[in-house]
Order: sequence, then structure tokens, then C-alpha cells
Amino acid sequence: EYQHKVQTRLLESRKWLQNMSMTSKVIDTSAIVELSLKEQLEQNQRNYKKQLSKLTLELKQVSSDRDRICLENKVMSQKLHSKENSIQGLMDVRDAEENVDNR
Repeated sequence: EYQHKVQTRLLESRKWLQNMSMTSKVIDTSAIVELSLKEQLEQNQRNYKKQLSKLTLELKQVSSDRDRICLENKVMSQKLHSKENSIQGLMDVRDAEENVDNR
């Protein structure tokens, strides 16, 4: 009777130890997975920040190019308007001379 109780108790202790061992392995595995996910998240955040900085610089460059092109267009438009006025002035002079000649 006593030996049977001792063997039963020993068997229960072994099962408990096995369970604790399995629990420990699960905890270790979950800690490794958590660390891996944390490292991956940090790497993703670094990559995101780099990409965001790169895109921000590109956007500034595009904006600068757009501003430069708008300014160039404005200057060209003013030059064109000035040439149109000069041509109109020459045509007015020519018309006036023709009118004087026709009289």
C-alpha cells in the first residue's frame, strides 16, 4: 500500500515536471518569437522613416522644379507679350505711314 502511494506520487511528480518543462519551452519559444517580432517591427519602422525622408526630399525637389518652371513660364509670357506689343506698334506705324502716303 505505502509503496503504491509512493509510486503514484512519484509518477505525479514526473508528470508535473514534464508539464513544467513543456511550459518552460513554450515560454522560451514565445519570448523568442516576441523578440523576433519586436526586431522586425523596429526594422520596419527604420525602413519607413528612411522611405519617408526620401519621398519628402523628392517632393521638395518636384515642388522646387514646379516653382522654377512657373517662373520661367511667367518670364516667357512677359517676353512674348512684349514682342506682341512691339509688333503691334510696328504695324501701327506702318499703317500710319500708309495712310500718310495715300493722302
